Amino acid sequence: MKTLFYILLFYIIQSRVAGYVNINVLGTGLYLPYSLGVLGYIKKNINIPEYKITGISGGAWISLMYCLEDDLSDYEKIWSYIVDEKDYKIGLNRQLGNYIDKVSKNLTKRYNYIEPDVIKSLPISIISTKITNKIIPKNVKISEFDNIEDLIEHCSCSSYIPYLSGKSIYKKYKGEYFIDGSIYDNKEYIKTEGIPNIDIHRKMWGRNFDISNIFYSDYKTSEKLFKYGWDDTEKNKDEIERLIG
Repeated sequence: MKTLFYILLFYIIQSRVAGYVNINVLGTGLYLPYSLGVLGYIKKNINIPEYKITGISGGAWISLMYCLEDDLSDYEKIWSYIVDEKDYKIGLNRQLGNYIDKVSKNLTKRYNYIEPDVIKSLPISIISTKITNKIIPKNVKISEFDNIEDLIEHCSCSSYIPYLSGKSIYKKYKGEYFIDGSIYDNKEYIKTEGIPNIDIHRKMWGRNFDISNIFYSDYKTSEKLFKYGWDDTEKNKDEIERLIG
């Protein structure tokens, strides 16, 4: 117990010295609403005034919304501005590319009023897998964005699954080639020694999911996942608060 106490004390002291908390939103697949529910609860109920957030794959979109939305507690409202069709269905092997395009266009429209200087100042990073010479994969962490369109394009790069998200093995952007940021290990890109790290992912609270959630989603399914993420985080609120001090 003494060892655990001193570890927690160390992180508390370090967080106060550094002045921020790392939030790392890992890959989601079609479990994206669960991680969104986790972060939605944190944003609404846990005060983290200073943070740096890193998004990977589906986590990139959640990180974007965490930075730009004042509230992420109403899933019906969230669905209305990212999808805007109550009867829309998403399958891992169908409409995935269409879904990403839809989210990209809808969020670009929602945030196009935000000035480039504001986007440049956001505490957000996006991790993608970059294909050098179309052959050699390498994880890259992007932390500077020209404007909202640039940030959203990098979210698309980070969540691009070869041949499922489009007709190509990669997504081309600014003359470079990218695929999903979760394909290769990226722990070295998301951890900062001595800083509190909150890793957001579907297994973080030990919930067991229906196997069908891997392959298919719709409004009702995703709303249920969002509520799971919200409720699980509410039950474990003390763990988050203990970590960040």
